[in-house]
Amino acid sequence: MALWDAVKKGAQKMAEGAGKVTDEIQRREELKRNKTKALRRLTLRQLQYMAKNYGIKVTSHEFVFDDEQVPKLTIDDYIISIRSNLSYEEIINYLKKRKVNVSDLISESNQNNKAIVSNVSQNNRPQTEISTELSSDEEILYSVLCTISQEFDNSLKVIDEYEFESHLSSLLNFTYGKNGWNIHRQVECGQFNDKIDIVLENHINTVALELKIGNSKTHIRNSLGQLHTYAKHYPNISLVVLDIGKINSEFYNQFEQDLNSFGVSLLVLEGNLRKKRNKTKTATVKFS
Repeated sequence: MALWDAVKKGAQKMAEGAGKVTDEIQRREELKRNKTKALRRLTLRQLQYMAKNYGIKVTSHEFVFDDEQVPKLTIDDYIISIRSNLSYEEIINYLKKRKVNVSDLISESNQNNKAIVSNVSQNNRPQTEISTELSSDEEILYSVLCTISQEFDNSLKVIDEYEFESHLSSLLNFTYGKNGWNIHRQVECGQFNDKIDIVLENHINTVALELKIGNSKTHIRNSLGQLHTYAKHYPNISLVVLDIGKINSEFYNQFEQDLNSFGVSLLVLEGNLRKKRNKTKTATVKFS
């Protein structure tokens, strides 16, 4: 009997061990699915930008023979590489910073008790908890910024900030104009009649947007004084920057902290500039 009891206990321990392994496999698969679902919210270009920001080397996951040419990297290659190097929370936080709407993903994770929060990522970067509670005013601003981030066509090339403003104004008019919002451009603000680029308002809420093109760090940094004044009149305000590849992400991260200190949020969009066409001079020839 003693031998049989020992055998049963051993079998029970093996079953418990196998169960733990199965649970761990399921947990990892769920984590992989959650990461993939979040990263699918980004375009190929945004994934390329994200990989560059985190210094992640992306390789092709398609098998090729030695004599075959290495295929062009696909969106799946970027997702797999980023997914392997970043924690779920890092991905969610990055998407939130880029104003990609992830509220449904967070809600789903909370409901299923599957939110994965780690103190330290694989690269030993400290993590913070994801805050999902927003005031009604913050929620409106967050919604507007999410709309801009998702609807903005980053393949579009603009000449200057005026054209950038015109494009965003049209985008917001199309999205919010039919829902009772008024979109105004170049609205006077403060005692010196400075003009803020775009103001959205309805009978309850007001949202203000100041636009800049990321020509240089100095150009962006000089907007602090403006925004400090605007924030006194428009508490619901954000700086929207069209990044053209001249400023690194570390600067934006630090600048965002400076803005947050007096209640201004930051949205960075990726885009390009195009040169103004020179007017061709025509020669007039007079015949006598």
